Amino acid sequence: SKFASANMESLASDMAVGGGETLASLADLMGVAEEDRAAFYEVAQDNFASIYSDENITAGEMVDNLGQVMASNVELADYTKA
Repeated sequence: SKFASANMESLASDMAVGGGETLASLADLMGVAEEDRAAFYEVAQDNFASIYSDENITAGEMVDNLGQVMASNVELADYTKA
């Protein structure tokens, strides 16, 4: 997404600490409901190394990795189904 491309560093910072304005905006764009936000932030933080798997990762790869991590989480899997 354009948003992810434009905010890779901010998203990395937010994911590393498990929250923040940029990560909240990404959750909005992904349609993550308010009641699932805590799980989303926790999954992003816990799987940071898998999501940002390479220092030269593209936004598309990062979003794909985030989707894979979400798909394996009971609370978040529904957000990854097309």
